[in-house]
Amino acid sequence: MAKAKAIEVQSGGVLDVEGASTGGIKASGASQIRICAATMSGAGKLTGTSGSVVVGDEAGCAGSSFKSGLTVTAGSGAVTVIGDELGAKLTVTHNSGSATTVTHNTVGKALTVTGNSPTVIDTPNSVKGKTKVQ
Repeated sequence: MAKAKAIEVQSGGVLDVEGASTGGIKASGASQIRICAATMSGAGKLTGTSGSVVVGDEAGCAGSSFKSGLTVTAGSGAVTVIGDELGAKLTVTHNSGSATTVTHNTVGKALTVTGNSPTVIDTPNSVKGKTKVQ
C-alpha cells in the first residue's frame, strides 16, 4: 500500500486513489476524483470538481476511511459517496451534476447533504450526530 503525507490536486487535475494511505486530500477545480479503499488520517476537501467525484460506490470502488471529515462541494459532475467511514462530519453541498448519491456511510459526527441538484439519494446512512438532508 502506498503512503503519502497529504495530496493536493490542482485545478484541472485528476486523482485516482486505489488503496493508498494519506494524511488527507485537498482538491480545488479538479476535473475528476476517484477514491477507493483508502485510509486518510486527515480530512478530505473536494471543491468545484468539473467531472465525477467517486468516494466509494457499489461497482468496484470500495469505501474509504477518513479519520477526520469529508467535504464535497460546488461540483458540476455526478457525486457518489457510498460505504465510507468518517470519524467526523460528512458534508455534501451545492453540487449540480446529474446525480448526488450519499448512502451506506458511517458518520462519527454530523451529516449534511443540502443544495444539490437535480437527483439526490441521501439515505440510508448511520450518523452519530445531527443529520440535515434534502
